Amino acid sequence: MSLIFCFGCISLCGCRECVVRPLTFYPPRQSGYGVIAPNEGAPLKCKKKRWRKNNDPYGPTKLIIMLRDDRKKLSIRVSDVLSLHCDGKLSCDHVLFPGDINGFYFKHSTEVNPDRWTIIFSHGNSTDIGYSWISYYYLARHLKVDLIAYDYPGYGLNGGKPSESNTYTTIRAVYDFAISSMGIPPSNIILYGQSIGSGPAVDLYTKVHVGGLILHSAIGSGLRVYKSYERPRRTPWFDLYRNVEKLSDYFAEAGKSPPPIFIIHGTDDEEVPYEHGMLLAETITGDKDRRCAPGTTALYPPWWVKGGTHNDIETRYRDQYYKRLKAYVRYLKMSPRPDLSTLLSST
Repeated sequence: MSLIFCFGCISLCGCRECVVRPLTFYPPRQSGYGVIAPNEGAPLKCKKKRWRKNNDPYGPTKLIIMLRDDRKKLSIRVSDVLSLHCDGKLSCDHVLFPGDINGFYFKHSTEVNPDRWTIIFSHGNSTDIGYSWISYYYLARHLKVDLIAYDYPGYGLNGGKPSESNTYTTIRAVYDFAISSMGIPPSNIILYGQSIGSGPAVDLYTKVHVGGLILHSAIGSGLRVYKSYERPRRTPWFDLYRNVEKLSDYFAEAGKSPPPIFIIHGTDDEEVPYEHGMLLAETITGDKDRRCAPGTTALYPPWWVKGGTHNDIETRYRDQYYKRLKAYVRYLKMSPRPDLSTLLSST
């Protein structure tokens, strides 16, 4: 309890963010991507520079996305990769969201499909949307969904400093812009939160209308990550990314028809032990054995990846990963949907 006591005192003194930031956020020292103006040959070197002029609107830009090669050189053009492997059926545009937030928009180039889903992806720590580009590409391609990936303040080409509140503000700006300016229906949006990205994803899920939520190696909360800290049902007010508490409060409200939540967690995850995923599942169902009455749960059958660790599920278990995500998306498209309590009882 000494750790909790010290952190509580620091929070009361107003110094919480100063302590939390270096302990929680680890942006890559070097951005995993760059952008080039169409008529220029070298990537623009300006991490904190505003990408737009005062009269330019937010949205997709005409900037060319460059990725780093094995030698860490910005030499790979995204457009060349897509033209080689996708025959022009999948595009990836650089997007500047309100707040000068950099993002990528993977879009299938076929005619507008009102039934197509769009994933808003909140990435984990120690990476950015450039280093994760190939994962987004395969996800959009295999699931046949559109995908928006964005960086937090201080990550990638974004200026500012990362903080818990900044990640909430950022994902909300991306969501609002997606529905108001990109024409994406809220009911067709799936929030995907990986590791620390589960924090902003859960926060937004409890505040707006979406179609679904995927929690991949998610944290129960910041303090729960410390192994020396006992994991009670609720943590102190000064904890960060209180996913368990937010979901508990959200599902406690009557009259909700919440979108289905799919939890993915490796049983050998040492960074965020899979007990975090178990606790999130128990919170959603309200029962430690995940038993519930028909029509009373939003928990889609979780995938506890035997032997899976924190960062290898989408690569080491690739086939199962896409198979299970496809099944989840198919479930979201069903009308009427099979009751989740029935699906849970059969797993």
